[in-house]
Amino acid sequence: MVPRKIQSGSLPKPVENLTMAQ
Repeated sequence: MVPRKIQSGSLPKPVENLTMAQ
């Protein structure tokens, strides 16, 4: 789920942390 999100829009680290928290 997390890697998919990053690949989808190359989100920055802060957003990546938010996705991980969720």
